[in-house]
Amino acid sequence: WCSRISPRTSRPREPASARKHGDHAARRGDAEAALSFFADLLSQSHCSPSVVTFNATMRACDRAGQWGHTLELMDAMVSTDRHRDVEPNVISYACAIQAAERSRLWDRSLELFDGMLAKGLSPSLPTFRAALSACFHSGEWERAVYILDGMQSRGIEPDLDCYRRTMDACSRHCASPPLKVEYALQLLRMQSSGGGGGRGDATAAVAATSTTD
Repeated sequence: WCSRISPRTSRPREPASARKHGDHAARRGDAEAALSFFADLLSQSHCSPSVVTFNATMRACDRAGQWGHTLELMDAMVSTDRHRDVEPNVISYACAIQAAERSRLWDRSLELFDGMLAKGLSPSLPTFRAALSACFHSGEWERAVYILDGMQSRGIEPDLDCYRRTMDACSRHCASPPLKVEYALQLLRMQSSGGGGGRGDATAAVAATSTTD
């Protein structure tokens, strides 16, 4: 049904009342209602969905676990058709990246993450977590290190979970003992400074260095 989105840019956006209706459906996690409303907009010749309505529909699908529809909506916005004037924003990418990660589409998640950065958009902490998880599952430990190191330059302070995911990626896929030790120690420093976690986190950090013995 996403193929029904018109590439024309001459149609005005939907009225504010329509956006409010879509937002209510998103808050309830009612994917069926959100998609039905979205399809109704597509069938009208006098208006087309705005990025706000796209995002609201994506959020509704995400909360309902219908991640395939979330990604279909994202595909519609990032279409190669240059005449379309609906551009995905931070919310769009965040929703799609997490949907891909939850669908175990690791490469797709990272592709979207790269696209987000290429557009100059700043990922949120949950989006960084999803990207690091995708790195772990896809075996891209060097990419995980790169993403983690670049978080602070973007004004995002890595939390304990970010270090854990990077450490897990290094522990499983990296053949370099020094890197395993480095990130295990960073995790322990975060824990000791009140970054969260518990005894299990410390055990995991030490376990990451065990192959160096």
